[in-house]
Amino acid sequence: PNVEVASKDGQRNVVNAVLTFKTMEKLFYDSAQGAELSDTQRKVAQLKFEARREKLPETRLAKVEEAFGLLGGFERALKNRTKSASHLLVLRAQNFGKGEEEAALKDA
Repeated sequence: PNVEVASKDGQRNVVNAVLTFKTMEKLFYDSAQGAELSDTQRKVAQLKFEARREKLPETRLAKVEEAFGLLGGFERALKNRTKSASHLLVLRAQNFGKGEEEAALKDA
C-alpha cells in the first residue's frame, strides 16, 4: 500500500510499500514534525490500518467497532469526532458483500 504525504506548502509525495503500522507511524512523525498523537488517536489509527488490510469480514468489522468504542461509542463519535467517524463508517460499509449495496449506502 502507498501513502500520500502532503506538506504544509502543498507539496505531495507518495511513499510506496508502507506495509506495517510502525512504518506508517514513523512516516507520520518524520513528516509532521512536532505533531503528537494521543493514545486514543494512535489506537484508532492502528485499528483502521489493520481493518483496511484484514481479509476476514468479521475481524475487520470487530476492529471498526473497537475503534468506535475508543471514540466513546457510535453516537458520541458521530457528534464529536466526525472525521474519524466518517472514516470508520466507510470501512464498515466496505464490509458489506455483493447484493448488499443499498445496506452499505445506508450505513455510510
